[in-house]
Amino acid sequence: RGYFREAAVRAGPELVATLRRRAGGDERATVRKASVDALLAVLLVNDAASNLDESASRRSGTDLGRTLELKSGAVGVSEFDIAVLSRLCADASVATRKAASAALTTLLRREYTRTYFSSVTQSLENAWARDVLPLVLDAETSCSARAAEYFAMIVVDPIFQVGGDEPEWGDNNVPGRNRYMIAWRVLCRVSEGANEAGAARGGTRALKVAVKKIMDDAGTQYRSVSGPLLRELHRIAVKTLGLDREEDDETNRDIRGLLGSDAVQDRSMALVEDVPQEHSQGTDSLLASKKQMERDESEIQRAGAWCLLDAFTDCTSGAGKGSANGNATAAGKTFDSTRWP
Repeated sequence: RGYFREAAVRAGPELVATLRRRAGGDERATVRKASVDALLAVLLVNDAASNLDESASRRSGTDLGRTLELKSGAVGVSEFDIAVLSRLCADASVATRKAASAALTTLLRREYTRTYFSSVTQSLENAWARDVLPLVLDAETSCSARAAEYFAMIVVDPIFQVGGDEPEWGDNNVPGRNRYMIAWRVLCRVSEGANEAGAARGGTRALKVAVKKIMDDAGTQYRSVSGPLLRELHRIAVKTLGLDREEDDETNRDIRGLLGSDAVQDRSMALVEDVPQEHSQGTDSLLASKKQMERDESEIQRAGAWCLLDAFTDCTSGAGKGSANGNATAAGKTFDSTRWP
């Protein structure tokens, strides 16, 4: 294993370029599929090495960028790799389509551990929403079933696990927070596609089919799956529409009534005056940056929540009938009782 890692890193861009060319251009389906598998393996090894280089460069104040050749000779995931894998999700070969969708899903999951958001992360999210999710509509049953499994993994699981409770990520749970936000950003991208022309509109139909597959496969456990998801959708709706702030305003009015408005104002002024003058400007900048990030996340979650809720609404009656009869889809079963209690 160590020898393979060293060999892959030494080969660097040449090996990646060769595999990329074989995966995207060879006329033999077996070669395309094998090249995708090999390309993914090399990208994972190179990406791990590039992360080590980037960590060192960031500590030294040098930003090398993820798509450039780094000190070790490793090359991180590039836009070219994502484009090739995206195109292969529509390959004529079923095995190649499955390999390409698996590769994009694996690369996207690797983004959970990132401590920063990059253009590559965004490209992977867009590619997954645009090219992997629509495979639930694939005529080949095994391919559509695999895509539904990936949908449950990337989108449903992170939202389900929060289940309506306010998450407290903390500094030690960066992967958990990234996993959660990637799910919402993928849904937001599907929502944006609904307003576009052509094939991009297929994302919303694919989302509805994917949700229905999961609800049908849940069978008699339909409510135990839909309950936490709907509670989280409700929490996001309340949060992003500002309904929670209205409750806070009512609480503040009650406090002012008890303490007197002058006392509350005097205390607020005292808190401001306690901040040293030399730190006030930096503090204001940090607060403004944090508020902008929160606004951006709220918009993403709001768009994603309405998109997912629309999919739920569209399939509820059919899923409810399936669950009432205790029936689950036999072919392409995506529900896993160990995933959801």
